[in-house]
Amino acid sequence: MNIQVDPDLLPVIRDVYTQDVAEQLGHLRPDERERLQSSLKMVDEEEGRMARLYAAGKITDAVWDSLWREWQDRRNVIRSTLESLQYQHKTHIANLDTALQMISQIGIVYNSLERSDQKELLHHIVSRVVIDCEGIINLELRAPFSYLQDIRNWIRNSGDVEEIQGYSKTKTSSKSAAGFVRTECSLTVLSCGSNRNLSEQSPSLNRSTFIQRIQFPHYAHLVRLSTLD
Repeated sequence: MNIQVDPDLLPVIRDVYTQDVAEQLGHLRPDERERLQSSLKMVDEEEGRMARLYAAGKITDAVWDSLWREWQDRRNVIRSTLESLQYQHKTHIANLDTALQMISQIGIVYNSLERSDQKELLHHIVSRVVIDCEGIINLELRAPFSYLQDIRNWIRNSGDVEEIQGYSKTKTSSKSAAGFVRTECSLTVLSCGSNRNLSEQSPSLNRSTFIQRIQFPHYAHLVRLSTLD
């Protein structure tokens, strides 16, 4: 699978995620932080209950270790989301701009690197490689590249860049394109994956899920690797 983005699509892709970020993060819901903090507290309480059962010998070491890893993963996701809520949406836009520029030049950059750096570059962009029974290779990308790839695929499937550009500037329309029913919600449907239909989504994408898809924790590593001399 080609993960590089056609340079001609860059302005359209940027229009789409700029609107997504504005709609998802431009106005923080008052209860968002409280909900996340409550979720973090629930993890602590669950761990406390299970710790008592473990101390009483009612849970095996293997089960405890598995649960402990799960709790840590859940805490990390929640804490990361809480930290991300501190960012101005301009920061997310800047990170997405950088990621988009990187993936648009990935072919040139990759061929210019040493073998070890090529492996490191792919490690930070590709989550895993999936080969189906017919031998077709699919690359599952890390955030925020998977989100950008979803936008790119949606644009390609629609086949009408001018129409998408017009849509990215308007929030209401009854017309549909490429199977995406247009409603008052934005193109944040793309954050749920390229195979999802907008008519199957709720009017407002979960903000935490959206933030997880646009986060760029490996920014520093990739900037170093993707800088062309």
